[in-house]
Amino acid sequence: MSKNIYSKFPINPDLWFNYSFNSGNSFYSIGNYYKVVTSEWPDGQPITLDKGYASATVTINAEPAITSAVVTYDVYKWVDTNQDTLLVQAEERTLLATGSVIVDEDFDTIAIELFDPMDNTKKVVLPPGEHQLVAVVSLAPIDGTNIQWTFPATDAFEGHNSGKYNSYAAALGKVFDGHPVWTGSFLASGTADDIETRVLENTSLTIFNPLILKDVELVNTVAFDASLKFKAYPVPAVQDLTVEIAFEKVQNFANILIADMSGRIVHAEKYVNVQNRNLTVDVSRFAAGVYTLQVVTETGFNSQTFSVVR
Repeated sequence: MSKNIYSKFPINPDLWFNYSFNSGNSFYSIGNYYKVVTSEWPDGQPITLDKGYASATVTINAEPAITSAVVTYDVYKWVDTNQDTLLVQAEERTLLATGSVIVDEDFDTIAIELFDPMDNTKKVVLPPGEHQLVAVVSLAPIDGTNIQWTFPATDAFEGHNSGKYNSYAAALGKVFDGHPVWTGSFLASGTADDIETRVLENTSLTIFNPLILKDVELVNTVAFDASLKFKAYPVPAVQDLTVEIAFEKVQNFANILIADMSGRIVHAEKYVNVQNRNLTVDVSRFAAGVYTLQVVTETGFNSQTFSVVR
C-alpha cells in the first residue's frame, strides 16, 4: 500500500498470462480482495475510493459478431460472517462505490471513475476503522454470440508467473493445500440480472484488478476564497449538522472537511460538478468540543467553526 495506489501487482501487462472465459451470453465477474488496516494515510488524510483499473481482450470466433460490452467496477465492504474465506456471499458484502463504461473492443487498463452508488456526483471516503474490501469487475456482453473475452490473470500452479511474483502468488494459493490463506482473487458468472447477488468464488488465479486510492485534497494547497458561500446550522449542534452550499458558479469539485481542534479530519465528503448542495452530517459520534468546517474547491477554501454539545 503506497500513497496513491493499492494493488497486489503493478499495472504491467508484461506480467500477464491471459486467462480466457468462454463468455457466450454469460456476464462474468472477477475480483480482488484487499485489506485496509486504517482508513487514513500516515499524515492523517482520509482515503478516497478514486478509481479502478480493468482490462480484457475479445476474440471473434465467427462473423457477424457484436463486441460491445458494459464494464462495471464495484467496491464492496466484505464481512465474512461464516468465516469460510472461499466464498463472498451477497449478504456478506455492502456496496461502497461503483462506476461503469461501455467498450466496443479490447480495453487495456482503462481507468473507471468510482462514485457513491446513491449519488454519482460524489466520491466515497472510507469511514473510520479497518476494512476488508472486494473490488469486482463485471463484464456484460451486449451480445455474447461468436465472441470470447479474455481477462488478465496468472496461475501460480501452472507456472504462469516468473521471479518474485511466482513465489508470492504460490504462497497466497496455499488455501488449496489446506492452509488458512486465500489468494485474494474471486470469480463468478451468471446472467444480466444477478450481478449484485451472485456469489463470488475463490480461485487459484491471481487476477489483475487494481484499486486506486487517493487523498482528499489538502486545504493548504489553495488560498482563502470568500466567494465560496455556505452556512452550517444549528450551532451548537447536538445530533445533525446541516450544510447549505450556494456557490456563484459551478465548481469542478468541492471537498467538505470537518477537523477537530488538533487538526485531525474527522469527516470528509467530496462532490464533483457542484454549485448548490444541501447535506446533513451526523455529529452525534463526535466528542463535545469545537470543530472547523472547511469547504475546499479548485479556486480556494472557506471555513466556519462550530461546536458540538452533549
